[in-house]
Amino acid sequence: MLRRTISLTLFLSLILLTISSTVLYILPEGRVAYWADWKFIFLSKGEWGDIHVTGGLLFIISSISHIIINIKPLCTYISKCRTDIMPIFISIIICIIVYIGTILNIIPFNYVSEFSHYIKAWQEQRLGTPPYGHAEASTLKQFCKLTGIRLEYVVGCLEKQHLKVPTGEDTTLLDIARANGISPANVFEKIRSSLPSGISIKKKAGRGGKAE
Repeated sequence: MLRRTISLTLFLSLILLTISSTVLYILPEGRVAYWADWKFIFLSKGEWGDIHVTGGLLFIISSISHIIINIKPLCTYISKCRTDIMPIFISIIICIIVYIGTILNIIPFNYVSEFSHYIKAWQEQRLGTPPYGHAEASTLKQFCKLTGIRLEYVVGCLEKQHLKVPTGEDTTLLDIARANGISPANVFEKIRSSLPSGISIKKKAGRGGKAE
C-alpha cells in the first residue's frame, strides 16, 4: 500500500512538474505577463510559479521516500558498480556535458534557451509592453507623473471609453482593469487612443522597470 502510494505520487508529481516547467518555459516576461494579465488554464504567471515550486517540493519528497523504501535494491545496484563502473561513469559524463554545455552556452544546449527567448519575444510583440516596469500597479497619479500626461486628461479618456473607475487615491490601473473585465494593457490602449491630438505618452524606466 505505502509503496504503491509513493510510486503513484512520484509519477503524478512528475507529470505536474513537467506541465508547470513547460508553462514557465513559454510564458512571457514578468513585466509583459502582468501588464497583459496573462493566464494559462485560468492561472496567472505568479500562480504557475507557486505550483512549480510546491510541485517540485512534492517531487523531491516523493523521490526521497521512493529511495528509502527501495534502499535495498538500490544498494544492490550500486554494489554492482564495483565490477561494472560504466553505467555510473556514463551517467556522470552525461550530466557533466549537459550542465557544462548549458553554462558555456554551446550548441546544441544553447538552442533550448534561445528558443525560450524567441517565444518570449514573440509574446512580447503580440501582447505589448508597459510604458515602464509594473505600470499596472501604479496609481493614476503615479501613472500620469511617469508618462507625462495630466491627470484630467487620463480621467477624461476613461470616461470617454465608459470605463468604471473605482474611487480612492490608491486606485491602480490593475484595479480599473479588473473592474471592467479587461487587462491593464487594454486600459492603457484605451487611454492612448482617446488622448487629445498632439499629446503622447512618454515611456521611461520606473519602479525598477526597464525603459521601453
